[in-house]
Amino acid sequence: MADKIIRIIGKKGRTTIPHNIRKELGFEGKDILSYEVVDDNTIVLRKETLCEGDSNACAYINDNITLEKFLDSLTPAQQRKACLYLNVIWARNEGVNLDEV
Repeated sequence: MADKIIRIIGKKGRTTIPHNIRKELGFEGKDILSYEVVDDNTIVLRKETLCEGDSNACAYINDNITLEKFLDSLTPAQQRKACLYLNVIWARNEGVNLDEV
């Protein structure tokens, strides 16, 4: 593991994970990260995986997030896309012939 590196949080609450740490841990752009408060001075940062392989292999980040909270966190465009996707899956599972709709 790397030596301690100190960073200053910017006015907008942002900081950068140093390059050598990102490289060592395999963090890349568009990765999903979670933050967990351990105590008053400690935060655990983890790289998370929402889905591995096909959509049936989705793993929940933690038990505190509900489907409703996740959907509420999406933009309206993302919510529309999710709604359409879920409706198609439901129709296929119900045996609806989508070519006749």
